[in-house]
Amino acid sequence: MKKLCIFGIALTAGLSAQATAMQVVPSVFAPAFCAAMRSGMSIGDASRFATRASIDKSLPPVPKIDGVSIDVKLAVYEAAALCPSAFTGGISAK
Repeated sequence: MKKLCIFGIALTAGLSAQATAMQVVPSVFAPAFCAAMRSGMSIGDASRFATRASIDKSLPPVPKIDGVSIDVKLAVYEAAALCPSAFTGGISAK
């Protein structure tokens, strides 16, 4: 379940963030995602919201691992550390 949740967030964030040269800033993504989840947003909506809030278009794209860019992976891991309940079912994921 946890891997599926992380994959879903990474995929959502990655698809919406990597259309052009840019990066997701993990230190901005994580608190935005956690706040959105606490407010009752779905995982998809929270990840899209946090991705839009954390995009830095002045940064170049980064390499990908298993099809997901490193910045997105780091953003999701930082969010998991900041609000683990979002990844364990403690926060409702509509």
